[in-house]
Amino acid sequence: MIWSLSFDPLVPIWALALAGAVAAVLAAAAMLMRLPAWPLRGLAMALVVIALAGPAIEREDREPLTSVVSIVVDESQSQRLDGRDATTAAALEALEDRISALPGYEIRVTRAGRGEGAAADGTALFSALADSLSDVPPERIGGAVMITDGQVHDIPEKAADLGFQAPLHALITGREDEVDRRLAISRAPKFALVGSEQVVTLQLQDRGPADAQTRVRIVVRRDGEIVSEQRALPGSTVDIPIEIAHG
Repeated sequence: MIWSLSFDPLVPIWALALAGAVAAVLAAAAMLMRLPAWPLRGLAMALVVIALAGPAIEREDREPLTSVVSIVVDESQSQRLDGRDATTAAALEALEDRISALPGYEIRVTRAGRGEGAAADGTALFSALADSLSDVPPERIGGAVMITDGQVHDIPEKAADLGFQAPLHALITGREDEVDRRLAISRAPKFALVGSEQVVTLQLQDRGPADAQTRVRIVVRRDGEIVSEQRALPGSTVDIPIEIAHG
């Protein structure tokens, strides 16, 4: 509860100032002339001026707004590997429990990285974060947490582009010795006839510990059946013959 004093003058400000000046002059003159009961006269004039100022005592009952914390959960395909989905679920539960125990915080959970659009455009976590906080004033944002494997494709160029100054944390799933593996198609035919055999050239790219130079099994499936299988070292280029069985 907050008490405050406000004024809503009954006359224009200039008239109120003039009345105050006249009252002060009359009170001073009464004091100098030693008129009977001059203090009461001065007090009466002061009360009249105060009444013209329209004083009012206000009582406010205020409820503080909560701070919003956004938790963005990465549910892209890479998050389903090697038990990362279970790790993510456990981390989300722990975060919700700890933040809920703190007074004055509202939790918003957003899941991103699923669907065909995510596969085509990459994992977009920052756009999901912006959407989850689009209706929240910047001063109410208490922070944000991303639970992800670190493969994010819409990282803003500058921190100012986030639109808020609250802290942003990331909980990275996986292990320190893990390798990010990518198959890049360096050469492939633009078209082919059914029944012909074509060659697709792939490059195996690994990002991770430098000593992780073990041969990798590359399997090509058609209609669920294995049609080709090779082994290659990270960094090498592999030619894979593929028979075009149907359109």
